[in-house]
Amino acid sequence: MLQKCQPRPSFISALAAVVLTLPICAHAGSRPKVTTTLRTALTGSIFLNTGDTSNSEWIDLSGDIQLGVQATPPDPMPDPIRVHANMAGVSGIGRTSGQHFVLNGSENFEADGDVPNTLNLKGEYRLIPPDPIVPINFTVQVDQNGIATSALATIGECTTDLACGD
Repeated sequence: MLQKCQPRPSFISALAAVVLTLPICAHAGSRPKVTTTLRTALTGSIFLNTGDTSNSEWIDLSGDIQLGVQATPPDPMPDPIRVHANMAGVSGIGRTSGQHFVLNGSENFEADGDVPNTLNLKGEYRLIPPDPIVPINFTVQVDQNGIATSALATIGECTTDLACGD
């Protein structure tokens, strides 16, 4: 025998109360966020100083970094520009050992929302093995429409356990 299921009025009232308290995502006249995905190459060399001269060596890095950039064209107030940077296959080979190293991690940034804008950002990523932090500098160009038009990634200033340049 089939039974007909009718929602109770108290359930409908509770459901309506929950729905009415949810944030409204789109307002009339709201400005659309513009999301751009860019890939930029990273190449460079770092010197891994392990404290043991037999294990310290230069590592040549190369690969792509994927950037997701979200901006809103200003009208009348700018929203922050958000950038997500993800290592997408950056790796290196030790010049002496031939060992394979991987630069790992992702990072989120938030910057002043005025567009057009040139953003200068600094992230820190982990080199595996052995686990030191490698600073990466990003320069991202965002045009007046909120579109990221170009990006550059370079190895930043390094620490005592990691020297940069060649």
